[in-house]
Amino acid sequence: MKKNRVFTTIATALIGASMVTTACFTGSALTKIETSASKPSESYVESESNSKAKEIYTNMENPFIKCNTLEEAARIAGVKVNLPEYSRCEIYAVKDIFVEVQYEQNESGKITIRKNMTDEDFTGIDSDRVITVHTDNDIEVNIKLKDGFLVGAYFTGEDGTYSITCEEALSVNEVLEIVNNIVKANNN
Repeated sequence: MKKNRVFTTIATALIGASMVTTACFTGSALTKIETSASKPSESYVESESNSKAKEIYTNMENPFIKCNTLEEAARIAGVKVNLPEYSRCEIYAVKDIFVEVQYEQNESGKITIRKNMTDEDFTGIDSDRVITVHTDNDIEVNIKLKDGFLVGAYFTGEDGTYSITCEEALSVNEVLEIVNNIVKANNN
């Protein structure tokens, strides 16, 4: 009898420790709130540690700085960048990382061009296929496809990488035209 009680106590302690460990690692610890006796339902609220994590996340400063000119964005990002003049565009910088220009593709979508000083893909797009094409000037452009649609592209020059993303699919020729316009802006 005494032996069974010892095993039961150990098992209960292990289950309790396992539950606490799981709650700590998953961050899903919930605190039960007692409700009135007339309603047998239970309500749960987030634990104090979860609400603090949410507070930190929601109070994070937006790293995108809206800029009035491309020169201002380039200075903030520490990036040398030349782009064609786009009417009705928005210009942003992420300090010491990249410049971003968004302009209208059509009434319902935008094209985003980013430039950073690395030689890596930073489109931020997961794709299921990447194909490589070349411009007339023999610039290698990596086209990112998702479900058969062109969703982004990137190419590396002498002083960094440009990425192009779009809200609505572009054709390869449209992307090559954008790349050629960027190259022209850098050769002037």
